[in-house]
Amino acid sequence: MKKLKSTALSLLIVIGGFTFASAQHGPMHGHRLERGMDDGERGPRIPDLTEEQESKMKELRIAFKDEIRPIENELNEKRAKLKTLTEEENVDRKKVMELVEEMGELKTKLDKREVNHRLDVKQILTKEQQLFLEKRHEDKRGDRHKRH
Repeated sequence: MKKLKSTALSLLIVIGGFTFASAQHGPMHGHRLERGMDDGERGPRIPDLTEEQESKMKELRIAFKDEIRPIENELNEKRAKLKTLTEEENVDRKKVMELVEEMGELKTKLDKREVNHRLDVKQILTKEQQLFLEKRHEDKRGDRHKRH
């Protein structure tokens, strides 16, 4: 019973940590696809956006966030469960590996949705705007690889 309480408490702490981290970084941390929609931390704006383009991008972004939120939540729950399982005294490797597979499937779902979203955004931009967005994305990707 004591071990069960300890495990439950650990799980609550981990979930609380994920919730706090998510609140600190926002629901789209790691999935900021239209960086530049606003000035400031997101970088320069995409040049010459029409009101129609801005409106459509906003619609796409909201739909995308709504679509991925449940997947991200499920992935965070599985991360917490993985942490709990791997901290047990007698680790059940089979359960751990099954959970890792499930997490991989969720990450693939997120990646596919991100690519689809990027393609949707690309369709509403001019060639010049697309080049600007691609260059900025490459620059950001390069920055990420330098940090690791």
